[in-house]
Amino acid sequence: MSKVRVDMSKVDEPVGAGDYICIVSKIEVKEGAKAPYLKWTLKIGTGENKGQLLFTNTSLAPKALFRLRDMLTAMGIKVPKSTFEIDTDKMLKKIIGVTVVLKDFDGRKVPDVKGLWKPEKDDDGRYRKPHPESASPDEDELEVAKAPFDEDADSSDDEDVEEIDL
Repeated sequence: MSKVRVDMSKVDEPVGAGDYICIVSKIEVKEGAKAPYLKWTLKIGTGENKGQLLFTNTSLAPKALFRLRDMLTAMGIKVPKSTFEIDTDKMLKKIIGVTVVLKDFDGRKVPDVKGLWKPEKDDDGRYRKPHPESASPDEDELEVAKAPFDEDADSSDDEDVEEIDL
């Protein structure tokens, strides 16, 4: 019988359902069964899940482009109502807000990015989820993240999001 020593101290708990402010850390163009798609890697920048990764895809099939439009809009990118070229390198390090739900996958709950929203920056330079104008924010919802990184910085250097603090 073999023995194997493992260190589980660095294994993160799974990301739970909720709202997260993330930074785009990687985008890959992949070939799907029916159409190519973009595979997004998002790094959570705040809270107890800070540094953990979320993954989502946006199909490039004509009938599914609404999801890509929503993704770009949530990053503050204006989307023309015409054909245009996407430079994925320019989307790296963009800030995006996501709403995660848990879905069943092979008998276990896994995070699924469902909602996309553009975080607001407050007067202190912190990002937060925008509040509906008719609702007053709960104290818990006012959690925000400092934005110490330059949104227009060269994205060739994959900086860690650890600089974002509450």
